[in-house]
Amino acid sequence: MEPQGLFSLGIDIDFVQNNMSCSTHTGTLRGLHYQSPPFAQAKPFRCGRGRLYDVAVDIRLTR
Repeated sequence: MEPQGLFSLGIDIDFVQNNMSCSTHTGTLRGLHYQSPPFAQAKPFRCGRGRLYDVAVDIRLTR
């Protein structure tokens, strides 16, 4: 989708890079990614078939 299309949906994020991966085995676990500012980037992902279980981990020392 073009950036203008995302903005029209209320998504105001500039995706710098878009990589695609394919997991063919059931139960595949993908890695945890962390980037600290000013190098942090939003990461889009999608599931074309099957199911996706997404987990967010808050590693901040204060809440």
